[in-house]
Amino acid sequence: VVLADTDSGPPEALDHIRNVGVPVVVFDVADRVEEVGARIRAVAGALGVGDAGDALADETDAEIAAVRDDLDPDEEPPTVAFLYMRGQAGVYLMGGPGSGADSMIEAAGGVDAGTSIGLDQPFTPITSEALVRAAPDAILMTTTGLDSVGGVGGLAEIPGIAQTPAGRHGRVVTLEDGLLYSFGGRTPDALRLLAAQLFAEADGTAG
Repeated sequence: VVLADTDSGPPEALDHIRNVGVPVVVFDVADRVEEVGARIRAVAGALGVGDAGDALADETDAEIAAVRDDLDPDEEPPTVAFLYMRGQAGVYLMGGPGSGADSMIEAAGGVDAGTSIGLDQPFTPITSEALVRAAPDAILMTTTGLDSVGGVGGLAEIPGIAQTPAGRHGRVVTLEDGLLYSFGGRTPDALRLLAAQLFAEADGTAG
């Protein structure tokens, strides 16, 4: 059996797999923390292990709720900009509503910067004006994304970064690509790591 998302492809490849007799089960893309439990149950159902899926979904949802409960309600929510970058390919994007990172930021106690300045797409090309307007307290990137621009030092050279509070104070936090976008059983771990970095004292280093 092959499990795929609706954005998996190319379609011809999936059709070829089906044509040779291998079942292909396609799921909607999960990009919200609130969808994690339903996604686990859907995958488990497709594999014929519904009871195990129910147990894992309940456990995961409880762990996500515990992360949220541990957040200090008196702590000022940091504004966080998710930057998707692939330096070698010249890809420099800011996340907004529907990026997936926006939901992770909110669940970890932050405010998504792209959404707060009115971006209406999951990803929008970065401009220095947008970065300054967003004024993020912290910048969230994947580990590979940060590496692709030369680390924190290389990131600071991108126009607009140094003019943000995050750039001035070196507030760059990172998660592994697969962990940030897992939206499954590892999501509670991702949220714990993200919240710990967002609410740690600024030290001028990446997470």
